[in-house]
Amino acid sequence: MNDKLAQQTSQPEHNDPAPFQINPTWKAHAYPLKLLTVHIQGTRRTEVELLARELERVAERLRNGDFRGESHDDDYGHRFVLETDKDESIFEGGCGGY
Repeated sequence: MNDKLAQQTSQPEHNDPAPFQINPTWKAHAYPLKLLTVHIQGTRRTEVELLARELERVAERLRNGDFRGESHDDDYGHRFVLETDKDESIFEGGCGGY
């Protein structure tokens, strides 16, 4: 192995970002996290408006105290679950959005 290649392979990567660390004060305030997973399904002919109505049905069930449930007719409907004990965020890094 030539000297330049040996140098390149033996040096640690310095451009890798450090892993994101959650502020302990914030973690004590906000954790455990809640995670709501919703699946809404329609056929290829289902209008987006009907999918939105299914989402509203899920929201109403949550307001009524349901933490999980489903309603469907085989190819159209919804399924959801609310978990209230998550120790890790589904998001990587700090604040962000698009």
